[in-house]
Amino acid sequence: MAAQAHPHIFIKQNVVALFDPSGLTGFRLTWRFDPMYSSMMRADFVSTKGGPLTPADVKNLHDKSFVDLEDVHYFTTVTFNGKPLPLDTPTNFSATADGGTIVYTFDIPVRPDPHDLRPENVVAITVFDPSYYVYYELASDNPVAVTSGTALKAACGASVVWRDSIGWGRVHSDLVTCTYHSPR
Repeated sequence: MAAQAHPHIFIKQNVVALFDPSGLTGFRLTWRFDPMYSSMMRADFVSTKGGPLTPADVKNLHDKSFVDLEDVHYFTTVTFNGKPLPLDTPTNFSATADGGTIVYTFDIPVRPDPHDLRPENVVAITVFDPSYYVYYELASDNPVAVTSGTALKAACGASVVWRDSIGWGRVHSDLVTCTYHSPR
């Protein structure tokens, strides 16, 4: 009988679509790491073995753990009206300790091309590790939200899509899809 060893890291995430009067500005992602990996992060990157993280701990997590994900675009893919959307470097990174888990929160700015705007726009975001080493799943509590999108009639929802992994076949991934009207 073959043993399967993936995934190794489990992350519950929340996705917030960020808007201003001009339209979509980005996404705020919150990643809650599983307790086992969180304990490994404390051992490898954090000076405090329990309790709150210090500013130095947060900087170390950012510089030695989070920034390494840049090469894989933080496992994040965004499409805007069906076209891939380039992602800017994440901003507003923070890390906290919540019980036995480490929690990252950060914003991924996006800039849709004004030529691609339609009266009603569709933007989709998914966070997926094709190696299936890290498994991302939407949190059960407030998985998807919208900030400052009321004037644009922004609304978001989640669905499950099947994606090809490297060596593990098809696996499911959460997809967040948002619609909003172009500013007038």
